Amino acid sequence: MALRSRTRGRDPRNIVMGFLTRIDAEIVEFTPVHMEAAAEALLRYGKGR
Repeated sequence: MALRSRTRGRDPRNIVMGFLTRIDAEIVEFTPVHMEAAAEALLRYGKGR
């Protein structure tokens, strides 16, 4: 994981959660509906398309 290589042994999850807290981000569930939409978008607009 790229973030892990830059954190010098610190847990990158704490860094990400701290950032999300600072920006008051809302964490939402990723459902099978989202997965299907992402897969369709990748097939339609993915690299090289």
